[in-house]
Amino acid sequence: SERDALWINGHSVTYAALLEKCRRIAGAIDASAAPGSPLAAVFALRSETAYAGVLGILASGRGYVPLNPKFPVARTRRMLLNSECDVVVAGEESLAALEAVVSNLGRRITVLLPDVARDSCTFTPSDEHTWLFAEELQVHPLMTDVPPLPADGTAYLLFTSGSTGEPKGVPVTHVNVTAYVGTMSRRYRVAPTDRFSQTFDLTFDLSVHDMFLAWEAGA
Repeated sequence: SERDALWINGHSVTYAALLEKCRRIAGAIDASAAPGSPLAAVFALRSETAYAGVLGILASGRGYVPLNPKFPVARTRRMLLNSECDVVVAGEESLAALEAVVSNLGRRITVLLPDVARDSCTFTPSDEHTWLFAEELQVHPLMTDVPPLPADGTAYLLFTSGSTGEPKGVPVTHVNVTAYVGTMSRRYRVAPTDRFSQTFDLTFDLSVHDMFLAWEAGA
């Protein structure tokens, strides 16, 4: 569809363009992640890569773990380690923190940077991890078929604020999300001409309300 799926900083992204990008990310994740790994992380904020990353991870048959470029590095590293993700989809807006987050992680991961060219990266990628930049991803095969998603599988994993101790990961299942989106869509009669905000960071679950109510209705 040529309808707008996103409007970011004065730039529109159609549903067709978003679908192609999410299928390319999904194909790269499927080729890079360990077989059967249930989760992948998205380290981005209100960008095309943030939203395509969420959809690409889901299209690969995995749940997404949102990481916030505004959070302290130590907290983000702990979330990445505790979630045991072996793939991170990172936006250009995460570059300032990305090197520190993944340095000396203790295990090898794959970092996908769909909107960052290799020669424009602000640091030298270490051999500790596998790095796929925009030019490599642009020629990567697209995922054609979304694997079946179990209703009780994890759609996303959110970490608590940690105000009462260490942040804890809370899994939310596909059946949880679809029940919520179905109920809210009927209650508010969301139409393709509606628009939703990007007020909430991906690490706050009201972002799910805005993303999936909009996309469910073609809004």
